[in-house]
Formats: sequence, C-alpha cells, structure tokens
Amino acid sequence: MIVVCSKCNAEYNIRDDKIPEYGASARCKKCQNIIPVMHPNAGFSPAVPTKRVYRQPTPAGDQSTPPPGPHLVGGKSINERQFSTRPTKPQPAPPGFKDPTSLNNVLKVMLIASIVLAATAIVSSFAEYQLLVSAKNGVEIYESEVNSNDTRQMTISLFQILMVILTAVIFLKWVHRAGTNVRKLGATGMKFTPGWAVGYYFIPIFNLWKPYQAMKEIWQASKSPANWGNERESGILGCWWTFWIISGLVNRYSMKQSLKAEEIEELINATMTSILADGIYIALCIIAIMLTGKLSEMQMAKIWKPT
Repeated sequence: MIVVCSKCNAEYNIRDDKIPEYGASARCKKCQNIIPVMHPNAGFSPAVPTKRVYRQPTPAGDQSTPPPGPHLVGGKSINERQFSTRPTKPQPAPPGFKDPTSLNNVLKVMLIASIVLAATAIVSSFAEYQLLVSAKNGVEIYESEVNSNDTRQMTISLFQILMVILTAVIFLKWVHRAGTNVRKLGATGMKFTPGWAVGYYFIPIFNLWKPYQAMKEIWQASKSPANWGNERESGILGCWWTFWIISGLVNRYSMKQSLKAEEIEELINATMTSILADGIYIALCIIAIMLTGKLSEMQMAKIWKPT
C-alpha cells in the first residue's frame, strides 16, 4: 500500500504483509514525521467485503439474493472511485506524547536475549548436574573437566547479570514513558506519577505490591484515558506480577544455595534450583514481552484512530 506523510507529502510503498493487523508507525525519511500505518483490512473495499462493509438489507420476508450494486456504508452509496489504499488522516499526537514503539522494540530484543541466555544457562547447568551425579556415583572426574565446567558457568552467569541490569534499565525507562503518555492522552486523577511508578521498584516491602498497582493504572489509562477508573484490569497483569515475585524469591534462594554449597549433594541441589530459577525467568520474560507490547499497542491506537 502507499503511505503518505501528512507533513511533506512524501510517498512510501509498504508491502501489505509487513503491516500488523493493529497497524504500525513509520518515520518519514525526509521530515522525520511519525506516520501511522493502518492495515489495509481496516479500510473498506468493494471487491473484498469486510465486517465493516454491508450490503443494503432486504425487506423482511424477502429471501431473494440482493441485486448486485455498490456497497452501502451508513446507508450511503459508495462507488469504487472513493476507495483508496491510502490510510485516512490520523489524529495528531498530543504535545509531549512519545511513540513507545521504538523503545518497546528495544525492550523486546533485550528480553529475547535474556530468554536465550537463560536457556543456555539451563543447558549448561544440566551438564554440570550430570558431572556432579557422575562424581557422586564414583566416576572419576578429571580436573580439566571441573575447571572447564566452572569457567563456562561463571561466564554465562556474568552475561546473565549484565543482561538483567541492561534489561531492567530499558524496562524502567519504558514504564516511565508509558506513565507519561497516558497523562498526555488525557488521563487525570492517577495515583502513581511516572517517577513513582519506577521508584517503588527500589523500595523494600513496598516493591512487593506498589509497582503492580502502578502498572495496573497505566494499563487502565492506556485502554481508556478519559474513563480509566472504570476499566477492568487484564489477567496478564496478575500473571506477570505473580511470576515477577516467584522469580525473585527463587533466584534469591538459588543464590544462597550456591554460595553455601560444599558437599556434592548440596551442589546438586543448588544446580537443580538454578535450572528452576532460569525456567521461571524465561516464563517471566515471555509474559513481559506480551504485556509491554499490548500496552504500547493500546497507546498508539489512540493516535492511529482516524479523524
């Protein structure tokens, strides 16, 4: 389809199969303007009717096939010349609103990288588990095998720590932007400011429930800025926070076990706990990708809405 920049009228040809059903956004190469891109199925087509295109209803009791002719939308006849592959003009973004798409894409890449690292750690820990079980059963283990295992485990752990820090920074930046955007979209009376939506993650005790409440507000306000207080929370929020808490607890327990483990049996238990912790973290990352992606979509939907 052809996309036209509303500022400089530059035209870009974008393949239909590259546009998500909920739409997307692109930046004009000439003037750097953000161009909302609507999926072709969001418009009307006389050749391929959609749920938004209707034929003139037949009188009650008349079961005959309606005669061919132009489709009717809102009771008005529309001929083929009125149809265009170009999207309708979107609403301008409110002052201060920042497109979360790019930041969300960076966060998504970081979370996927975290998933890959966690999966690698699981494979490595399972290899360590087999080594420990062999040693427990009296199989001779060479020092080179032990050194190789320790080096591999330490390297993966360091990369995981670095990735967790980087991902946390991007995630908290996304939270701040999402909290700011909903206010720019018209949400008022919110309890948690963008700053506190981030800050509560660092305050002991309060970080057990306050960040969830802040994210719940952002979700409700993203769905309906003007009437956010009456919006219901989504099940994905509870799922995300449940895995967040469980992941934190299991990771702490795993770290304590690893630090105090000396006997082979203790090392085996610590390794199994580490595998469990990485598995839970993978699930958390997947849910986080779904949550942040959906929130970003809801906010951009307010900008994509045609005038």
